[in-house]
Amino acid sequence: MNGSNSVPMLALIVGGGCIGAFVIVRYLRGARALIAWALWLSAPFVALGFTLAAQLDPRLTQQQANYNFSFGFVLLSIFIAVPWLPANLVGGLIGLWLRKPVRPTVDPVTGQPLPDWRRPDDPMLSLDQLGALMRDAAALAGGDPARLPDLGPPPYNEGEYLNREGPDYVYGGFDRGHLSFHHRSSVADGILYRVFVDQAFLLATERLAGGPDADYAERLAAEMRAILATIDPAWGSQFAYERANPKR
Repeated sequence: MNGSNSVPMLALIVGGGCIGAFVIVRYLRGARALIAWALWLSAPFVALGFTLAAQLDPRLTQQQANYNFSFGFVLLSIFIAVPWLPANLVGGLIGLWLRKPVRPTVDPVTGQPLPDWRRPDDPMLSLDQLGALMRDAAALAGGDPARLPDLGPPPYNEGEYLNREGPDYVYGGFDRGHLSFHHRSSVADGILYRVFVDQAFLLATERLAGGPDADYAERLAAEMRAILATIDPAWGSQFAYERANPKR
């Protein structure tokens, strides 16, 4: 390998090692992470082996070809390994530092189970099935069905809606033709929870007697949690968990 090629190659090795390790550590866990690590760390050496094998002179004897391959592979593997392994270590440490925390299965404070939205629906619900679940939840909460979001894209891009878009369910709202909020989930229970957080807010503000006071925010949150727990106790736990752990 001549000097003119060594600098770009070194940059590719270091950059690729950092980026690949960062992605694996930050986004993968368990068996998938171990498999990804095994494939990723061996990838440049496998590529090197195929490259050297393709460049062997066919006029060489088998013994000479084997020697040239082995010598070249060992020598270039050292050249690759010296920057490759530290680059992966650095990328992995950065990924670990920025790693998204694992969502707990229970509320750490109350010990109550939280809904499990880790696996996408399989099969996904049709829009009509999703609408039926939404109406059933509204009946449990005691809300007005007329306040529920429309099914399908909103007419004239106005109002709240619940829709299917590709592999996801979408809950969003338009105000004067502009998108005002947008939630997306591959789990029907997860998207319906978002719908009923808003519905619970409307119900709770109607049910609380009197105007705002010093304790109004806490009373409002307690009433919303009670409404959500009426639909599903796990929804009440999720609401309490989100209040205790707001997203930054």
